[in-house]
Amino acid sequence: MPMKTERLDMRLKPEHKLLIARAAEIEGQSITQYAAHTLVSHSEQVVQEHELLQLSARDSKLFVEIMTANEKPNAALLEVVEEYNAERRSTAAQMAH
Repeated sequence: MPMKTERLDMRLKPEHKLLIARAAEIEGQSITQYAAHTLVSHSEQVVQEHELLQLSARDSKLFVEIMTANEKPNAALLEVVEEYNAERRSTAAQMAH
């Protein structure tokens, strides 16, 4: 079954079309193949960066909310802190010898 395709028409300045044609030739692709590949690649990058920034902003806000909350650490957190401190003491003692 053939893959369904869509058309994308655009107007370009003549010098831009020549540049794209030259780049496509260098890549060994038709103008259509080159334009489609370049547009899809760039679009994926733009969307990924946008999603990363959104995630980053959301996570930063959540981090600040958690850090400014007046909650006492739970038992699991206290245990992890104690293990970390014990490991640091052990490492410091080994380096002192």
